Amino acid sequence: MTRKLIPLLLMLLAGLIYAPRANAGACSTGTLNFYLVVGFSCTIGDRTFSTFYYVPSATGGATLILASDVLVTPQVVGGEEGFLFSASWGVTSLQTQAASMGYTVTVPSMDQIADASLSISGAGFTNDGKVFISEGLSNSVSLFVFTNSNGTVLASSATFAGVSSLDIVERVDLDGGINGTAALSNVTNLFSPTPEPSSLLMLGTGVVGLAGFVRRKLPR
Repeated sequence: MTRKLIPLLLMLLAGLIYAPRANAGACSTGTLNFYLVVGFSCTIGDRTFSTFYYVPSATGGATLILASDVLVTPQVVGGEEGFLFSASWGVTSLQTQAASMGYTVTVPSMDQIADASLSISGAGFTNDGKVFISEGLSNSVSLFVFTNSNGTVLASSATFAGVSSLDIVERVDLDGGINGTAALSNVTNLFSPTPEPSSLLMLGTGVVGLAGFVRRKLPR
């Protein structure tokens, strides 16, 4: 009897730990305007993503890239999870395109987000055109990627003290310069939570103690 109850206790404890994510469905591929619905949240693995926003701008006759023009694809790369944002960003001379976008990522209390990465692909320029992407995190960490006449950095990452929640603020900037062009296809954000050792120890101790209590109380 006791042996049958222990797996049940483990399942109940796991349910309590992950209960805050129960109301959020899995993130799915779709255009960004779907993610912008008030109150929307979704999950990738044990990460919950919410509070999405997007504000685009364009000058000089450049196409305004709307939320409905941006495809959002959930990503799982090794132990990292996040999003791929894809759109046909592109400008010519005397044009600019920009977008401010962001969201919040949280993990269960027993986990900690310990690193973030930012990368771009399908990016290029001619003459004095430029592509520049910045990402600021609410823990004061910043990431930058770019390609222009001064050089190219297509990926950036940072590790930091673990946190259970992060606000991400991202800025996409394309500038055609006086006689150049700039283009961008993809922006990827990824995050890696790491289990907090003290929380795992507490969970293990609790399970052992509860199992012992049940063993003592049940008739043999």
